[in-house]
Amino acid sequence: VENTICDLKMCRQRGQISVEFRKLVIKHCNDGKSVREIAEIVDRSRSTVHDIIKRFKTNKQVENKLKATHYKIFSDADKRYLLRKVKDNSFNWGRNLVHLPLEIYSGSQLISCKQHF
Repeated sequence: VENTICDLKMCRQRGQISVEFRKLVIKHCNDGKSVREIAEIVDRSRSTVHDIIKRFKTNKQVENKLKATHYKIFSDADKRYLLRKVKDNSFNWGRNLVHLPLEIYSGSQLISCKQHF
């Protein structure tokens, strides 16, 4: 029988709380009920109710926060420019790409980076 870490110890299991449940907690809070009263009504812990209310008051946010995207070095136009240059001069491009830094104007910025392949 294999035992995982969560079987051996008491682990915190963090479940997702639905947006409808959060809105219900915020509605009760706006009606003037205390954290303890709301926790009894919705049958959740006071800390859970308190965290929902705190996040709503600080960020005005009920929904889950979207994950941040990575910063893109090249725009779509820059990518098309690079692909066009590689296709036009594919014989010399691979040889020069390793040794020369690549400079591209992206809007008003000059992007310079050393390519390593």
